[in-house]
Amino acid sequence: NRRDIADLFRYQEDTVGAMMTTDYARLPMHLTAGEALDRLRQQAPDRETIYYVYILEEPSRRLTGVVTLRNLVLAQRQTPLRELMETDLITLRVDQPRREAAEEMAKYDLIALPVVDEHYRLVGIVTHDDVIDVVVQEATEDLQRQGAAGTFTTKYLEVPYLTIWRKRTFWLSCIFLAGLLTFSAMEAFEESIDRVKVLTFFLPLCLATGGNSGTQAATLITRELALGHIGLRDWFRVLRHEVLIGIAMGMSLALLGVARSFLVDDRLLVTHDGDTITHAELGVAVGMAIGTICLAGTLIGAMLPLAFKRIGVDPGLASSPFVSTFVDVTGIIIFFSIARAMLMG
Repeated sequence: NRRDIADLFRYQEDTVGAMMTTDYARLPMHLTAGEALDRLRQQAPDRETIYYVYILEEPSRRLTGVVTLRNLVLAQRQTPLRELMETDLITLRVDQPRREAAEEMAKYDLIALPVVDEHYRLVGIVTHDDVIDVVVQEATEDLQRQGAAGTFTTKYLEVPYLTIWRKRTFWLSCIFLAGLLTFSAMEAFEESIDRVKVLTFFLPLCLATGGNSGTQAATLITRELALGHIGLRDWFRVLRHEVLIGIAMGMSLALLGVARSFLVDDRLLVTHDGDTITHAELGVAVGMAIGTICLAGTLIGAMLPLAFKRIGVDPGLASSPFVSTFVDVTGIIIFFSIARAMLMG
């Protein structure tokens, strides 16, 4: 046990080698089914699982096949193992990221996967219960990153207050500093805000639309990246897909914004200069702004995780707060630019 633990400590924490077990059932190739069952009966008490029995070349320990316990039990005792074993194997490398182990096991619906080294020698197995632990931990870390709360592995109430304060304050400070850009954007359109007061009533609605659409896209793309359903090479397909979706959603929400603009009190349509804006003019401006902001938010939310992954940063950091901050700045610029062009041109 001491030797096995020392061997496992040689591997990095987030690799397959660090999560595997060395208690696997193994047999040489020259045995018959009956002889294999006799030996397996001796090994079983000390093995993690015996549902898969791995066939090795001796003495190199090179993996040549696998036979299931079901096939061994159903076979005639004189049947050679080489006729029962499966040679088309799904294996994991000992230095492979552990996240990929979970993906492989889910993809092929297996309860254990063999782990081999660079010489294809069997060094251990990864079982389904090990993978469940990894999936839970990885999902927890992703959610923590998406909430910009930092990551911690122990239970929330057991984490020291100083640790929680440090991690959460750090990310909140980053988001706060980025959020100062919204202040600068609002400052740049101060004249427009003063001239047409009604615009300030629609601004939160437009920004919420952009933030929500961006969060939707970021969540979906981050999850697809984690599952391996899309990769960096698919960026153009993702862009094209989100452009179409963003346009469709923007048009739908724009109609709601236009409808609401016709319910605005006439007193709010009078500008600071004494001019009067019609409901139709306000509706067109608000509708165009909502549609454009929704499209922009969708594209930002979809492309940000891909950009993070491209530069080697965890896509989970493309979280709701970060997406909302970027979309808020973009939304303010879009909203007042359209409003100024159409209502104050």
